[in-house]
Amino acid sequence: LQCPHSLINALRFEAARFKELARQPRFSLLTVLRDASPQHLNELIVSARCQSYEDWELLLVDDGSNSRKHLEVAKRWMDRDKRIHLKTLRAPLGPSRARNLAVEESTGDYLIVMDGNGVLHPMALGVFARHINGSPKVNFVFTNEAEIDPRSTGLTNFLLKPPFDLFTLLRVPYVGRLYAVGRELLEEATRGGPVFRDEYDGIEEHDLLLRLALTEGFESRHAKLFTYYRRARSRGLMRLTDEELVARRRRLLDEFVPRVYPGSTWSSTVRKDRDPLASTSVWLTELAGWESPKLLIVIPFKDHVETTIQCLESIEQQEHRLDVLVALVDNGSSEQRTLPRLRSWIDS
Repeated sequence: LQCPHSLINALRFEAARFKELARQPRFSLLTVLRDASPQHLNELIVSARCQSYEDWELLLVDDGSNSRKHLEVAKRWMDRDKRIHLKTLRAPLGPSRARNLAVEESTGDYLIVMDGNGVLHPMALGVFARHINGSPKVNFVFTNEAEIDPRSTGLTNFLLKPPFDLFTLLRVPYVGRLYAVGRELLEEATRGGPVFRDEYDGIEEHDLLLRLALTEGFESRHAKLFTYYRRARSRGLMRLTDEELVARRRRLLDEFVPRVYPGSTWSSTVRKDRDPLASTSVWLTELAGWESPKLLIVIPFKDHVETTIQCLESIEQQEHRLDVLVALVDNGSSEQRTLPRLRSWIDS
């Protein structure tokens, strides 16, 4: 464990360096609460206040919770830090409408959605600020994340994400936590409508991410650092039946696949998995203007000629409309029969 005094000194040093940045973006942290754990909410707020980058606001919207103990935690911190704001709703509106209230009251240049039981790395906002300064056109930055157990005693899964890919995003909202979206991009993507659409409650962020990605001028960066710790086995804000979850994921595909691939034909298998990062299978069966798309398959080999031939035969047996070119690359075969056997198979 790192000595608290050393950590505090490091954060103070970083805070002084951030003041030298040419751009000083303000971050709005948006969090909807529903019967939150007082301990988890306290940890979230402390992790925000420990940020080495100091220009932020935390907007908490309580969506009609039955429990009130966590609100006492929020109010105590509000009295100590004017950057923290709390809005309480008498009756639940649902995650989308509650988040939209937070968006309406936010003042930041970049908006960040968080869970009421997550934890920020102390340099999370600093990572965003540096990427925004490093690339002026960037308006969407996302990072890696890990899981923290319910008792806050250890980390479990580490989620290392690939760079931004639209087809992957169609199937699974792998961006997850943590992402920062520029306000101008957000306004362009929503065009005066709601940021979060309540017809997609339960997968409302997946819907938003796809609209952002399809907006002209979208420019993303993946910061390959772990800046957020989501709570393992968290139940989320929306209680959907399996049928409701599948129906909404299906509706999402029906809306966005034609927008991403106009004129395409496709099929899919939608999963009932409760994990927010559960993937849906999508098969593009035909693309307009690409009746016979070209596919290059590179097969490196070194002896073991019968295994290579089995691979070639399995490719031949595939049913598809692709124009396939197979390139065999000899990686230093030494057996005399390897090349003649391959040539004989090709000629046959």
